[in-house]
Amino acid sequence: MQMKETIMIIWKNKEDGKRKERTIMVEIFAPTDFEVSGLDAEELEFMDVKERRKVLEEAGLDPEVYDF
Repeated sequence: MQMKETIMIIWKNKEDGKRKERTIMVEIFAPTDFEVSGLDAEELEFMDVKERRKVLEEAGLDPEVYDF
């Protein structure tokens, strides 16, 4: 999952003591449920359909969502 967030950075310049600020846009990449599950997509790809379905269900994932 990818999200974009705006962040304002404020600091004091050491040379002249003036306040500086910048606004930046950052992209945040949050891991998907599949990535968090620790399953290996390549390994699942070679399993038979019933075994793959069982492994996905045991990991708390919906087998209908993942197409290998």
